[in-house]
Amino acid sequence: MSPEGKIQQQIYTRGREGIFRTNEGLDTVAKSPSLDNGFIRKTLHPFCLYHAPQELRQRGETDLSLYPDSLTVFTADSGELVIGHGIFAGADFTGQRDTILVHQYVVPESLKESFYRTPDALFRIRSFESTYKEGEKQLPELDRLDFDEGPSPEEERRTLDRLGVTEERFKQLLAAILQSVASNKKVYIALDTDVSDTSRSGKLLLAMLYRCLPYVMRRKFGFTSYQNEPQGKKWINAMIVEKGSIRAGDRSLDKDFVFDFPNGRFPAIVPSAAPAAAPSASTGGPGFPELAWASLEQGEGLEDFFAFAEEALADRDAAAQLSLSAYNELCMLYLVEQGSDGVYETNKEQVLRSVLGYLTADNVERKPRLDSLFWSLVEREAALTGQGYTPSSAYLQTMIDYYRIGGLRESLVFSLIKFLYNGWTYQEDSEGTNRVLQAMVPHRELFRDVVLRMLHNEPIAPIVHAYAQERTTRAGTMAELQDELTFWLEHAEEALSGFPVQEQFIAKARELLGKDKERIAAARSLNAFLDERYKSKTDYAKRLREFYNELDLQAQQTVMEHVDSNRISPQQLEGMAFMLGHHSQVLADSLPSREQTVFYTLQCASFLLRSPADKEAECYMTLDLLQPRELDQLQVMLQRLLKDSIAPERYAKIAYAFYERGTEPGDCSFAHAQMLEYVMRQAEHPDEVYDFLNWSAEYAYFLTLKRTITRDHEGAIRGYFHKMDHGALKKPKVWAKLRATPNPSFRKVYDDIRLAQSNPVLRFLKKKRRRLVPLAVLVVGIALLSTMGVAAYHSWFRPDEPVQQQPDGAGGQTEPSSGGGSPEKGGAGTGADAKTGADGKGGTGGEGKPGSGSETDVKTGTEKTGSVSDAKPGADGKSGTDTKTGTGADGKSGTDAKTGTAADGKSGTDAKTGTAADTTKTGTAQRP
Repeated sequence: MSPEGKIQQQIYTRGREGIFRTNEGLDTVAKSPSLDNGFIRKTLHPFCLYHAPQELRQRGETDLSLYPDSLTVFTADSGELVIGHGIFAGADFTGQRDTILVHQYVVPESLKESFYRTPDALFRIRSFESTYKEGEKQLPELDRLDFDEGPSPEEERRTLDRLGVTEERFKQLLAAILQSVASNKKVYIALDTDVSDTSRSGKLLLAMLYRCLPYVMRRKFGFTSYQNEPQGKKWINAMIVEKGSIRAGDRSLDKDFVFDFPNGRFPAIVPSAAPAAAPSASTGGPGFPELAWASLEQGEGLEDFFAFAEEALADRDAAAQLSLSAYNELCMLYLVEQGSDGVYETNKEQVLRSVLGYLTADNVERKPRLDSLFWSLVEREAALTGQGYTPSSAYLQTMIDYYRIGGLRESLVFSLIKFLYNGWTYQEDSEGTNRVLQAMVPHRELFRDVVLRMLHNEPIAPIVHAYAQERTTRAGTMAELQDELTFWLEHAEEALSGFPVQEQFIAKARELLGKDKERIAAARSLNAFLDERYKSKTDYAKRLREFYNELDLQAQQTVMEHVDSNRISPQQLEGMAFMLGHHSQVLADSLPSREQTVFYTLQCASFLLRSPADKEAECYMTLDLLQPRELDQLQVMLQRLLKDSIAPERYAKIAYAFYERGTEPGDCSFAHAQMLEYVMRQAEHPDEVYDFLNWSAEYAYFLTLKRTITRDHEGAIRGYFHKMDHGALKKPKVWAKLRATPNPSFRKVYDDIRLAQSNPVLRFLKKKRRRLVPLAVLVVGIALLSTMGVAAYHSWFRPDEPVQQQPDGAGGQTEPSSGGGSPEKGGAGTGADAKTGADGKGGTGGEGKPGSGSETDVKTGTEKTGSVSDAKPGADGKSGTDTKTGTGADGKSGTDAKTGTAADGKSGTDAKTGTAADTTKTGTAQRP
């Protein structure tokens, strides 16, 4: 509080004026110079209260000595220790009003620890003021506070007897205070004593309880020796209240601890079974409240236990330091340290585990009492091994955990090996031994050291072998077995050099592969795993290579025992590539005859399917080496494996499936027809067959030396299109795809097939086209001359029809003339709809009927004549002729594809002659 670390003072009462007010009233009237005003207002003023007992007020008691004083002690949030004393002071300076006086000391952080460790310095201070002299506003700063010695143990016991506080009730009070410090609960105590004696007796009881509190709890504990009624206050844990102030059924106190001695109401607290808040569970046996009571009876202090607990909890969090269960546990360890054999013998494992729970690698040197206690207990057990004794596996696992704290110690390794040997030899507890070894695994250095020493000691080595077997048995998959191999390679690879361990791994591998539906993949993963280990350059890895080879060979033998060549899938065959290479002769030689045959068939199939295009010659040489029966089996397998793989990259593999050995060595022959039928049946779309055919046009083994199609392949193609895909070549897309092949010999085959499947007339014409072409030219020429002759005749010898002209030669419109016949009958006449048509019968015909007629052009006045043999009406009111001659109505003439005059003024020649007309009806019409 002050630079010098002095004890500050403050007095609160009624005066003419105070520090914070200029008129009379209750206020701080005096203080030390360095005491902060803000601290006074915020921290001290809330405790400047005193309420006289109800009993004394009611009777108007004037004897001030009968009013109990109030001692209040707490530690503020800012760290200062506050020691306050309040009294009923009688009349104030006016003599007319009663007042109170509160005198408080504020102990700085630098001095407060001595007060915590000396309870009399709190409870028996001599220098509290009971009066105040007006005008003295400054109080001195102090270095120390004088206090009296406390009562003797006999006086304390008499006080407890007088207050009715039994052993059980005292332990309950202590447990309640311990829990109150760790929580927000309050402890309210109403003593069965005279009201004037409430505070004095209360201070005696609180002083005894305070001495039983560990130091860390004293720093948190706050109390008041007198309060007129229960009242929750910040920083106050325990409060002595006026007798009769605790009302029965008061629900506001349900969550607190209430000790009402006059009425016999107490909380249901089991002192040594409070809720655990520390990492270790609450232990059985004597707890901390029992130890505290024993110290009171014996008149001994608890300072040594507090030092032990403080060492143990030094690096724990606040929750653990304030936990009753933690102190119960530490009490047990303290009693064991002090030689209490009964506590240890009844709970060895828990005692050792509790000791270890407070030790870490970082704090073991700062906690010598606990470290020493741990090893004294281990040595105690080791002394009994000569009698065949061994501790429980739980005890040994706790010993193993010490490795993470103290590292590898010779005493630890030696003790563990002795205990393991005794358990294996005398108690025949293999399961317990395995559990202990398993507990060492997380501590790799310890595990390796113990295992190697046991392996080098022949009588003890079987313990390691049994443990390895137990671990191997747990492996349920090949991956787990590989993990197990990795475990031993990393932790103690020397164990794998032993024959028993190797046999365990081989047997387990065969067992797992025998029941694994994916045994090929499992064996492949094992092979890859062992290959990686085989590459290791360490000396010990080289010694294990023979084991790796044997394990791999046994795994592959197991696969061959279960493989079914008639049902193997492409994926499975591909997965077996690791064991079907040329390096696998060792495997082949180790197999029985039947499995050896299957092996060679699978090996050949794998080689053919995996070989690249530049290895085709080697593939066919391999096929030539097979016996006929072997070749048949292989081709059946290939056809089954390739049925779902009709793709360009697989076409050559399909050829292997239909290979037939030639008559001469090195000759290649194929079952072409069956191959095309196979492709057709397995293809998902007909286009895949045509893609295969186009590919075959470039495949050297389907061609002669001149790069032309072989006779066998040609015959198969012809047979395919005649029997299985007849008419496909008539489809434009198919024809375009097949004609796109760059091989002329294949194109010729397709041409021949298409012609053979075409119309007989076209087939005849194509075959006789050399003779028929000159004859056709002659016929066309004769027809052309005939047409020209007919046209000339009509032009020169037929009489003209009279022409009607428009009078002015300009605008206006003439009336249509009438003819002697009607259009419906096909006679001659004039049409009124400006449309004309020619009739081959010389008369005016209806639409679409033959006839003849004339038309006058409005522009030139020229009458046009024409004839048609098959005129059709136009949709636009105009007509024209197509097979006969005629003159168009627009004064222009010409011919299109036929001989005659067309409406556009152009001419042309066709096989027939005639004059084109511009109308579709026969008759004479005038055009506007």
